[in-house]
Amino acid sequence: MVRAALAVMAAGLAACASRPVPQPQPAPDQPPAAVPAPGGAPPVRVPSAPTASASPAASAARSVDAYKREVAQRIHEVSSEQVFPGAPPNPLRSIVVVNLSIDARGGLIDARVLRDNGDAELTRVALESARRAAPYAAPAYTVARRGRVEFFETWLFSNDGRFRLRTLAEAQQP
Repeated sequence: MVRAALAVMAAGLAACASRPVPQPQPAPDQPPAAVPAPGGAPPVRVPSAPTASASPAASAARSVDAYKREVAQRIHEVSSEQVFPGAPPNPLRSIVVVNLSIDARGGLIDARVLRDNGDAELTRVALESARRAAPYAAPAYTVARRGRVEFFETWLFSNDGRFRLRTLAEAQQP
């Protein structure tokens, strides 16, 4: 009887050994990014939204400045209907400076407003365009520090509410 039980257990173990072991999958969504509300109000969370496309390939950028340019291009591509063509007008309606933190897989960890002129609608547009463009290309190991890349980006808004990122902007119109 003991031999029969051992034979059944051995057969069961052999059957399990031939099957691939399922690997844990990373969570598809990042936690919402915290952003301070204009006027010194407590931080507001920008919820993550499901993205239509998978994470872009790994970045070819070998410096933070080059990676920042790739991120800016991605934001412009995803929000192309909100990007004004050509050089920024003079004067600008609003300038919004955001600190972006991106993890080693290209996920948006955090987007914090560092400066704006109090136009809550345009501040929201800036934050949502950064969120919508995520995930970004995974930064190269040499670019990420402590598992993330962090930099400032500036949204330049025209009178009609469209923007261009300073990283990709031409010289301002006279």
